[in-house]
Amino acid sequence: MEDESTSDPQALGKVTEDLDVPRGPDLSMEITVPASWIAEGATLVVAWPRRLLCRACGGGGCDACGRSGAFSLQGEPVREPFEVSLPRREAPPSSLTIRLPSLGMPSDKEDHPPGHLFLEVRPGQPPSAGVARATRNESRVLRRDLMRSSVWMAIFVSLLFLGMLRLSGWL
Repeated sequence: MEDESTSDPQALGKVTEDLDVPRGPDLSMEITVPASWIAEGATLVVAWPRRLLCRACGGGGCDACGRSGAFSLQGEPVREPFEVSLPRREAPPSSLTIRLPSLGMPSDKEDHPPGHLFLEVRPGQPPSAGVARATRNESRVLRRDLMRSSVWMAIFVSLLFLGMLRLSGWL
């Protein structure tokens, strides 16, 4: 007989990377978003705060964070806001944690990848500072601009090719 406490018929996903691989320190970040965003599975744009909790100690202080309990991003290169898509929830929205590989702190060792960012998303009003819902118009504008650039590049390359053929005597 199968133990019901260990089987999850609605698993959200599977781990595709080994969590025990040596890497940089992991970070924890908590954000609040409206429950409707969680229910809809919205895509969020999240700005980086100045300080993030150390995932290993939860803010208590450990060797990974130099006993400070957190990491400061002020001395680091500027990080662009990141996008994350929330999993759609049919039941009343509750807190969820999303693991974002390679968004943690860089490793002290060159051959190790950066740590992970564990983003805890909680339902509530208003959304946390620095958190916004990504609009579909943003992606449409980016796609349109990319298409225009691609068309102009194709025209330029075609004209260049025809000019080279003309100069070489083939046309």
